[in-house]
Amino acid sequence: MIDPIPRTLTAQLRSGEVDKMTIFKRLYLGCIIDLKRRFPNPDSLTCADIAELLTLDLGTQIPAHFCVLYNHVSDKIRYMFSAPSPPASDHSAQPHSAPRNDVGDPAVNFIIIGCVFPYLFRSGDTSCRHAVCKLRAGSSNSVGSTDFSIYQALFADYFAFHWDLETTRKDSAVSSPMPWSRMSREELLLMTANPDPATFETPEMSEDDLADDPSPHTNYVRARFGYPTDIPWHGAFHDGHPFFSTLSGYTHIRRVDAIHGFGDDAALWVSALSFGLMEAVMRVRIPESLLIVPGEREGQFVLSGTRILRLLVGWYESMSAICPNSSDAAANPDYTWDERGRSAIALLTRAVSALEEQWDGLAGMLNRAGFSRDEVTDTVYALMLTILPLSTIVRSLWQHLPEANGLIGRHGDPTRPIFSMMMVSYQRRLRRAHWCPYTVRAVQFTALSLPLLSNIPESVLPCIRSSPDEHKDCNEFSCVFYTIADTAAYLPRHVDPSCTCAYTKPPLEDVIRFLSEGIVPVVVYDKGQLHVRPSTAGPYVSLSHVWADGMGSTTDDGLPTCVVERVAGLARGLIPESGAFWLDSLCIPAVGAMRKRAIKLMASTYRDAAKVLVVDQCIRAKCSATILWTRNLLYIAASGWVRRVWTLQEGLLARELYFEFAEGPVNIDMKPGRRSGSTIRESPDAAEGQATAQPTSPPKPGEYEGIVPILKYRDDHRDHARGQPSSLTIGEIAKLLDNRTTTRAEDETLAVSTLLPPRVDIDELLSASGPNIAAERMKVLLLQIRELPIDIPMWLLPRLESIPCFSWAPRTLASMGSSGIGGLSERTGTCTDRGFLAEYLVAAFKDPVPIPEACRNGTERAFNIIFEHGTSTWTSVVGVSDVPGSRFPQSLEAVDGMLFLDNAAVPSDNITPCAAVSGLLRARAECPGAGDTQEAPLRLDFVSSVLMRPLRVTSGDVASGSSVNSDEIGGRDTLGEPSRRWVLLQ
Repeated sequence: MIDPIPRTLTAQLRSGEVDKMTIFKRLYLGCIIDLKRRFPNPDSLTCADIAELLTLDLGTQIPAHFCVLYNHVSDKIRYMFSAPSPPASDHSAQPHSAPRNDVGDPAVNFIIIGCVFPYLFRSGDTSCRHAVCKLRAGSSNSVGSTDFSIYQALFADYFAFHWDLETTRKDSAVSSPMPWSRMSREELLLMTANPDPATFETPEMSEDDLADDPSPHTNYVRARFGYPTDIPWHGAFHDGHPFFSTLSGYTHIRRVDAIHGFGDDAALWVSALSFGLMEAVMRVRIPESLLIVPGEREGQFVLSGTRILRLLVGWYESMSAICPNSSDAAANPDYTWDERGRSAIALLTRAVSALEEQWDGLAGMLNRAGFSRDEVTDTVYALMLTILPLSTIVRSLWQHLPEANGLIGRHGDPTRPIFSMMMVSYQRRLRRAHWCPYTVRAVQFTALSLPLLSNIPESVLPCIRSSPDEHKDCNEFSCVFYTIADTAAYLPRHVDPSCTCAYTKPPLEDVIRFLSEGIVPVVVYDKGQLHVRPSTAGPYVSLSHVWADGMGSTTDDGLPTCVVERVAGLARGLIPESGAFWLDSLCIPAVGAMRKRAIKLMASTYRDAAKVLVVDQCIRAKCSATILWTRNLLYIAASGWVRRVWTLQEGLLARELYFEFAEGPVNIDMKPGRRSGSTIRESPDAAEGQATAQPTSPPKPGEYEGIVPILKYRDDHRDHARGQPSSLTIGEIAKLLDNRTTTRAEDETLAVSTLLPPRVDIDELLSASGPNIAAERMKVLLLQIRELPIDIPMWLLPRLESIPCFSWAPRTLASMGSSGIGGLSERTGTCTDRGFLAEYLVAAFKDPVPIPEACRNGTERAFNIIFEHGTSTWTSVVGVSDVPGSRFPQSLEAVDGMLFLDNAAVPSDNITPCAAVSGLLRARAECPGAGDTQEAPLRLDFVSSVLMRPLRVTSGDVASGSSVNSDEIGGRDTLGEPSRRWVLLQ
């Protein structure tokens, strides 16, 4: 990325070997030489040749000579024609030198006068504007027609053509630490006007200031606040410059008397958001040698993530000693504590915004230098994992400041670009480590915690069954191991692949006899035989597993004897007196009425079991009582058991829930594993049960358990009798079903029906028929529940568009991880055969917004509507989309209204879930009083669940919210004032 030419010229300039006049002349002639190499015969140049030259990217396809000249000329013109805006707020002042105009550089002045000014002040002439063509046509008398003049004209064509792009790039930068950004120009103006020296000391950090690692503090910060990773180092000049408490001062001083190409600017940008940021926040000087170490590849260097963490923890420990809340508060005579805190918070907030600018290819410094998209997101990821723990430490030191409250929440907001960039890099890192894409996505949407997620790529290895490439055919929505495509060809696996033992099965007639009596059959393995007995005869173990691990079967076929012996041994270890156990593969017949009877008894099977044992291949291979509990949690979160629909009820109904770890069955409610605070990374020297010194408050209960929702639910409901949980709402079940799947879609309603209110009749679910049994069963289930959350039309789930009056209803509850929406309101509506009856805030568009034909025919999946909110100054955008698995209703032609919850129609900075509808204008015209009462509701057609995003515009600039490409806009409109109305949604 970094061209050696600017570095060489900078060294020559600073040593006095050459002056600037010579350097820029040399660069200009270098450009001419490159053009001669590209076009050796100037007489044959055509408009097409020039047009092709203009398409070459300035940052990646053209030599550094051009980039350096662009940098210098744009800086010079900016200083000549644009003064910085007045400062928006006070910043700490530092001594600073004014920008140099370098008016004595003839080469630069020639470029400005001969290339840039003619382009800036060009007339409206629409004919060919190529300087080369005008030169040949004799329309320019300022130069001769020699070969050199043609190359000069060609240089002018290329330079002038790219001028707009380079100028726009710099003008679009707001928070960037580079000198040309809006915030930097304000700071530079203030620092030039107030060159008072700093009144605080800036000590230089050394090895003595680094905290030990591993240690309780570093482990704790790593787990709770984020796991810093190595930051790519591109060789910026950090050492040898004075300290600055502003990012703009840091970058400006390093560009004075330096020759910078685009790659050099990118390197400086990375240095400013790492070294510069830490120095300004911590008010210390950090030498390169303290953090920079060799990278994995030869010649590569990185800022060590481990050393950054040790530096931050060491700084925190020293700051804790002088914090006003401590006994040493009087040790701060030179500055006020609150001013320092506000300065640190402002710096960190700006740094995150600067990272977010990389999401925009125009303002991004790394894009400008030719970094690939992967390199951009990986660099942002690495920088953010330094900013995150630093932000958390700053918040803990200045927690009394109001500004500190939003410092971390803003970083972890999944709607912000920074979170999206982090997730892109996070997913790629895990996939490089051979994680399954489906597991990566599922864990990501369950956790939604940057500190927690940052630990996974660094400290947790995936479960690999046979080959590192075994997940190459998986995608974000399915795993080849957990999706049994051909159930007829499925065969159970032996404990050892080389084993060829015979199958063992219980007497089918005994299983059927107990089922016909409404009794759960259990089995006991004794002397090579399986004996069936009633579950009422004594305690038993109920096993929970996923068929993908090779233990699936039926009573009719049985299992390999080696599997039966292994399972029986586990059961006997938990119930020594009998070793009785229930396993679906041995206790459920293949077909017929008895299979349905066994499914109806499933809830009793797990509820009445003395113990429920989870047997999962990856959990057994990775989890251990000798490693940290939090690491065990992460392995459980990545297991197949938490990804399947059936296992939800099995885990929730258990009186005592056991997991098979490497040592054998362990009670998961006891959180088996070592305790070392809440750390994830293991410390080789840590003693068992070692106490952890915590820099802030201790971990909140269930903080890490949240990554396994079923375990968190059990933990949160310890006051309920085990095995007897109160019935869950459909919203709670939908959240617990996050990212779970089932081989047969029609099984989902059966698997969750036992967790719902008692009025749900499983027999009615089993009797549902039709071409789409899954959809019919969902309709039956919703009608039985009847009272549903009012926000259910706003959940981003596939819909029952094939069933009349139920296009608003979810087809599945098991895919909410992609939306994170649900349970937003405690109010309910009523599910009826005619639709969903509920009271909403209803707002109509001034004019119906047509649904694009491409969306109606399935070619496109989404379109945007931009609208103003009545008389307010707010502008919003909604992305009307068919959720994966659904399609837009082909019978509907337009969107003419929106449904909101309670006060959600009031525009704000938040993303608001709502629903797009059709038929509102028609319903109002046919019956003006419709919606006033429950008996006479507005009959509306459901179009799509949508998210309303703010698009607030101030002085022509998007001040906050989302941006939308013009080709994605389906319509622009005005949304009327919402009013509360009864709606029958169909």
